[in-house]
Amino acid sequence: MSAKIPQEKIPLAFPENTRQDTVPQGNGGTMRGVPWRSLTLALIGGILVAVAIVPDPSLQNLSNWTTDELISALDSTRAAVRRAVVGQLVVRSKTVIPRLEQAALSAEEARLSGLCEVLEELLLSSNAHAAENAESALERLSRDQRSDVSDAAQQVLDSNITLRHARALSCYLESGGQFPRGRLSRWPAGLERPVNPSQLQQARILILDGQWTGGDEGLKYVARLFPNESISVHVAGGAAISNAALERLVEVRPSTAIRREHESCLGILVNPRDDYGDIRISDVVPGSPAAKAGLRRNDRLYQLADTPVRNYDDLKALASVHPPGKRVEIRVRRGNREIRIKLPLGSDFATGACRCQSNAEDQAAAESASVR
Repeated sequence: MSAKIPQEKIPLAFPENTRQDTVPQGNGGTMRGVPWRSLTLALIGGILVAVAIVPDPSLQNLSNWTTDELISALDSTRAAVRRAVVGQLVVRSKTVIPRLEQAALSAEEARLSGLCEVLEELLLSSNAHAAENAESALERLSRDQRSDVSDAAQQVLDSNITLRHARALSCYLESGGQFPRGRLSRWPAGLERPVNPSQLQQARILILDGQWTGGDEGLKYVARLFPNESISVHVAGGAAISNAALERLVEVRPSTAIRREHESCLGILVNPRDDYGDIRISDVVPGSPAAKAGLRRNDRLYQLADTPVRNYDDLKALASVHPPGKRVEIRVRRGNREIRIKLPLGSDFATGACRCQSNAEDQAAAESASVR
């Protein structure tokens, strides 16, 4: 009869280099050989991938949302929602811009930022029509009485100033706008307007003549050119532009002077705030009729062509009445003396530098006489 051989109990411990993770079973047993740590990491990774792939239910079918619903969604605290809404509003650029502008006028700060963000996306769009409408909307908002609205819109315009100027310049030239001598140079202004007495004012000259095809609407491109400089718009008789449109241009951009082909000039620079019964000459443009006639700085002009000159508006009106080349008499006070001077009126049209016309060049020497 053979003896029973006792079975050895297999230890649950393994050498350190062969140890495997185990997990208790329901009956107190264990499962061996399963890499639980790797499985756990794989499960977490799968969940994250699923979250990234599966679309947010709240963002599905945005194309079915109304424009008002999209605008309201700009208030969302979730960046993903706001980005998706902005993208959908950009897609609807043809019809959405007026609604965005209207909404911005009454929007709270959070929504206002989102509305301006959409308008900026449209401004940067390659769609020329959408970009133009967005820029026009931002320009109107920048002139709104609410400071938060105007500041937000102006910030967008300023941050894209280089692109905006390049577009305006291209549209201006395509519409037949011109510059003196075909160059984008700065010219001394021979206009009777305020300057620093120590130096002649500089201004950009823009010429609109019979080649201009932009009409009144195209003046918006003029208003956008050289935003940090003064401009002088010289309008020839053949340009199809209304006086009302030119007045609106000056309202939108106060640093703009309008010159007509028939307007004359003396070549003096004055302060338009002078209103003491005469105007003080701040400076004299070299080579101008005034310089050739011997007018000096600090002379006080009080009469031109037998008409009193009490302020800048009087002088400007007389420049429109008397054409270039006409010989007139002016009266000035120099210290305790009153002086009469005869001189031919000049023209600064298309150059910005007040000069005698060629047929009056020989008459530019003035006849000066002390009155008393």
